[in-house]
Amino acid sequence: MPVQFNNEHLKDLVEFTGHLLEGEDRFVCGCLQRNDSYARTKVGGMSDFDNENYYQRIMLRALLPSFPFGVKLEYGEQHFDIALFQSFSEAPVALGEVKLWMGSNENQRLREMRKDIAKLSGNSCSRFLVVFTKNPKADATRNIKGLLNKLGVKEDQPRYSFDTVYPNGRDSFEEHGQFDVIGILLD
Repeated sequence: MPVQFNNEHLKDLVEFTGHLLEGEDRFVCGCLQRNDSYARTKVGGMSDFDNENYYQRIMLRALLPSFPFGVKLEYGEQHFDIALFQSFSEAPVALGEVKLWMGSNENQRLREMRKDIAKLSGNSCSRFLVVFTKNPKADATRNIKGLLNKLGVKEDQPRYSFDTVYPNGRDSFEEHGQFDVIGILLD
């Protein structure tokens, strides 16, 4: 009998991805601190790599070892960011989109999320968003709550959080940043 993708699977997806992302963040921050080329430009860590494909690949690496579904990126004619399969000879059990909620352009990013939600809505399988966000630690909960409210979803979404550095202007860093991976089941 086919296994349905559900909120427990989404929690695992967020947990696996967040755990690997935290290790990646530690590695990248360490490299940036040791490399004089980056130290001079005050690059703030992984969030400076503002590219959804970067985060897609981290998610893929996190899911490959033990996630109960097969994973494909950029799936189908509509190029869904991620597709999950019980068997690659069958239709996907879930389709998802990856979004970033960090830096400027919040209104543009919100429009893109809504556009992706609409893109996913025409499919009969489970649908979800995975949002990567980085905030000053003191503002993270409020900012995430605001995002979820703007998307019209409940606040109790699966979430993985970890501490990181946070850029504070062009030439300085606040050490108290928070990176979050948020899963939103759209069914």
